[in-house]
Formats: sequence, C-alpha cells, structure tokens
Amino acid sequence: MYCTNCGNDRPDNHQPCPNCGAVPQHVPPASQQQFGSSPQEFGQVGNPQGQYTPPPPPSIGGPGYGGPGGPGMPVGTKVPNYLIFSIIMTICCCPLGSPFGIVSIIFGASVNSKLAAGDYAGAQKASANARLWLIIGLVVALAGMILSFFMGGFEDITRLMNEGAANR
Repeated sequence: MYCTNCGNDRPDNHQPCPNCGAVPQHVPPASQQQFGSSPQEFGQVGNPQGQYTPPPPPSIGGPGYGGPGGPGMPVGTKVPNYLIFSIIMTICCCPLGSPFGIVSIIFGASVNSKLAAGDYAGAQKASANARLWLIIGLVVALAGMILSFFMGGFEDITRLMNEGAANR
C-alpha cells in the first residue's frame, strides 16, 4: 500500500506511516458502501426536496458574461456605425472623397464587431473615427467641387446662360 499523505510504501495495516506519521483512514470498497436516496447523502448541494434548480439566464445587454456588449455596456445603447453615409460618399464624391470614404467604411465596419465582442469603448472610438473621416471626406469633396466650379465651371454656366438668352 501507499501512504495517501506522502506517497511512500507503508505496511498494509492501520498503523501510522513510518515516513510521515500520518494515520491512514479506512475506506470500505465501493461494493460495501451504502448509498442513500437524497442528494445530501451523496455530498451534493441541492435544495431540501432533492430537485434540480437551474441557474437564471444571463442578462442580455447588461453587465455580466454572455450579453451583447458585455460588461460595462449601458443597456439599450446603440452605437452608430455611419456605414451607409460612408458608402454613399465613396460612390458619389469620387475621386476626391473616395479615399476618405474607404477609411470611414473600415472604421464603421469595426463598430458592430467590437460591440459583439463586448468592447463598448472601442466601438465608440471606431464610431467617432468613422464620423471624423466621413466629415473630412465631405469637406474635401465640397472644396474640390467649389474650386472646379470657379476654375472652369463658371465659364460654362455663363456661356449656357448667354446662349439661352440669345435664343429667346
């Protein structure tokens, strides 16, 4: 036999271990053990009636594990991702707004994945970056349109207006 305390060999009797001095405990074989019918007799924790009570479901959107948004996310909060506006700007403000629109799309696409991972602060930061690049792209595109209007577009418009007045 082996000592359950130190693991060394010991004689097969109920004497203390010669190495560590631990007194062995006598455990009857499983065939001789008596089992009761209640969970408490098996050493399990349960209610007095012996019935299983399932744990409550996790709260969704609130603090704790398992909810979308994870810990620290205020319940019912939605973070805008600006994807629709970014895509429209990328298509309509080509070529001046497209580079800024692409950057805005990248930040906007990461908002939902960060929310799903529970990174509420990261989702807010990605949303703010998407909005910033969207605004920068719109300003650059509008400045380019105004500049092109004054550089050559103004002459075309006045020519068309003069031709229309001459045809009357």
